[in-house]
Amino acid sequence: METNERLLQLSELDLLIEFDRICKKYSIRYFLVGGTLLGAIRHKGFIPWDDDIDVGIMREDYELFLKVCPKELHKDYQLCNWDNDNFPLPFSKLRIKGTQLIEESSMDTDINKGIYIDVFVFDKVSNSKFKRSWQKIRTLMLRKILLVRCHYKVLIHQKGLKKFLGKILYLMLRIIYFPFSTERIKKKLIKVMCKYNHLENCKYCVNHGGAYSYEKELREIRDYSEMISAEFEGVNFPIPKQYDKILREMYGDYMTLPPLSQRRKHNISFDLGNYQIHRQQGEIDS
Repeated sequence: METNERLLQLSELDLLIEFDRICKKYSIRYFLVGGTLLGAIRHKGFIPWDDDIDVGIMREDYELFLKVCPKELHKDYQLCNWDNDNFPLPFSKLRIKGTQLIEESSMDTDINKGIYIDVFVFDKVSNSKFKRSWQKIRTLMLRKILLVRCHYKVLIHQKGLKKFLGKILYLMLRIIYFPFSTERIKKKLIKVMCKYNHLENCKYCVNHGGAYSYEKELREIRDYSEMISAEFEGVNFPIPKQYDKILREMYGDYMTLPPLSQRRKHNISFDLGNYQIHRQQGEIDS
């Protein structure tokens, strides 16, 4: 297995460049999110200890991307989501064929484990705090049961009482949803997530598939209404003009480096196989 983390980062950069190419061709709006947005602002590239890339896209543009991606995507890559893989979450990943990325949470699953970037979808949510809270509970339960059914390790970062209570919760979810097929649960989750997308007066949107809590993923729609360009590893990509507001709400004092104990990578090991990194060879537009 390859141990050079920089090679992993550069291979993911290839995927981001390809994603950007397709989005530009079809006028699909997207933006860097999470640690990738933070990396662009603070490091002009990857956070040194980070090993993944996240992009965000609104539901309407996401649906268009799903339609055009299969016919446009470079032969080295593939689009993966729960429609063509045993992946249990409601977003997509672009993966590199013939590669492998082992992560602790998914190491016991039978999903495609190729090197990837995450394509997160944002949906409108209610202006009512009560309705958002109810949606949060429903999406959380449905997501958790899908993760458990696909053998994800959902409690790896919990200890003591929290881990014990978590086990009880997951046992209850297994019992409650036992009569329902996985496909039915997926359809229900999508229905709950998309409930407010038809409304014109929504002020907020949320990334239901993100790693953070519903509250941290919640944003005003206007925060994503205007984009600017930012450098990431020598290439310019779109980021929200309101990046400072977004990053402060998510990370607080985001320009200060976290303590060493909080600098964690996602993967255990990876293997590039026969994949040749395009970015190193200057093949950005190929």
